[in-house]
Amino acid sequence: MVDPVVIAAHVVTRLQTIVSREVPPEETVAVTVGKLYAGTQANIIPHSVELEINIRSFDNAIHRQVVGAI
Repeated sequence: MVDPVVIAAHVVTRLQTIVSREVPPEETVAVTVGKLYAGTQANIIPHSVELEINIRSFDNAIHRQVVGAI
């Protein structure tokens, strides 16, 4: 069985590297995972995970670039 929480953790890490690796340093962009929903019990691997993310940028082209990278 695949643990979706472990996969979600990798996704969160990857989302953070999009800003640091794929966006020019002079651009202001924020990618935030504001909510992560998974499971109901600590001793049961959940069937799924839901992430809610927020992307903020002053430049629409950079915003589209980040969305494309996701």
